[in-house]
Amino acid sequence: MPEWTDEKCVRVELEAPDGRKSEVTMAIPEPFPVPFIKPESRLTLPWTAPGGFAYAFLEPDRKTAYLRVADMVNNRETFEKRSTYEDVSEDAGSLYRSIHQKGTPGPLAAALVGLPSVTEAFREMAIDMKRSQTYAVKQV
Repeated sequence: MPEWTDEKCVRVELEAPDGRKSEVTMAIPEPFPVPFIKPESRLTLPWTAPGGFAYAFLEPDRKTAYLRVADMVNNRETFEKRSTYEDVSEDAGSLYRSIHQKGTPGPLAAALVGLPSVTEAFREMAIDMKRSQTYAVKQV
């Protein structure tokens, strides 16, 4: 909320379906009353850099596959879509250079091919699952 300047409270204006407006002010507790809870996991989840997504099998028997998506911005498909309505050459080139540690390979299309692809990762996971006889639904 760009107009939010008070650090002690949050003010919101609500509009009812009939058009009536009302203002609500809520105090911000200090300190925040409950810390965020993050239970420890016994699973080792796949690392998602540089594209923000990855998959892995969770057990040696390869019966459970896990697709982890932490970022849906830094991938080929997002840049391909954005390129239909804006120039993404600088952003795509920057991501390409950070991944490959070398200059951009000429035209934008060549750089896009070098970016991580969500579609390819999902396809590879599906092929690995088929090879490993990993079932999407546990069979009983």
